[in-house]
Amino acid sequence: MDKAIFLEGKNVYLRPLDMDDLETFYVWFNNPDLRQYLMLPFPISKEGEKDFLEKMMKDEGSVTLSIIVKKGDKLIGNIGLHNINTPVNRVSRRAMLGIALGDLEEASKGYGTEAIRLMLDYGFDSLNLHRIELGVFDFNERARKAYRKLGFREEGVKREAVYMKGEYHDIVLMGILRKEWKK
Repeated sequence: MDKAIFLEGKNVYLRPLDMDDLETFYVWFNNPDLRQYLMLPFPISKEGEKDFLEKMMKDEGSVTLSIIVKKGDKLIGNIGLHNINTPVNRVSRRAMLGIALGDLEEASKGYGTEAIRLMLDYGFDSLNLHRIELGVFDFNERARKAYRKLGFREEGVKREAVYMKGEYHDIVLMGILRKEWKK
């Protein structure tokens, strides 16, 4: 663990993003198997990924962290709370959760769920948020199931909001309130 730990769980820790992560993120975010779950432009150039990473590192309205598996000190993805400081969100005390598990070999091992738990604790306890929300593609049932298991509720649908692979897809809107998380 050579970099600062921001949040620590049993199997993963979350640390600040680092420019040393650039090459790994570039490979991940150009992988079509991962890209189908993300709402980002595709393909992305190395310069574009560098600009995006720099922007995330400087964004005072977001907390974006790398997800590291303790065993092997392995970078497997990133997670963030975004749009915290917009005028409406600051007053309403809400943020948007985003997560990307780039190392697909590490998917379905509970690491993403643990990272989300850490971020929910941080958002509700340290940032004093009232609600945390997210958007997920309708076809990503594995993620939707994981979010429901954590206490998120499906609140609505943006119908045919994204055009991808020759067809339109819905975005399912989900959210969790502080009082629901603390049960």
